[in-house]
Amino acid sequence: MRLCEQAQAESLEVNSVAAVLRQAESFKVGTEVLKGSCLDFIKHNYGTVSKTKGWKQLAAEYPNLALADPVLNIINNKK
Repeated sequence: MRLCEQAQAESLEVNSVAAVLRQAESFKVGTEVLKGSCLDFIKHNYGTVSKTKGWKQLAAEYPNLALADPVLNIINNKK
């Protein structure tokens, strides 16, 4: 993991994780670890993250990315 990617992964917050995930997705290559960190953070904080403006924008812009993790699919179906 590159230093900048590691720094972002270590400083994820509820209000910024969707923007970081969107940014990681835009690079397509070399950000798998950061994307995984974002998805893990979202999985553990989904109730709060899913209410943010950033998450709603991400889900509208990248619906397949917002549901990329099978666990998120299960959580979404329960809501």
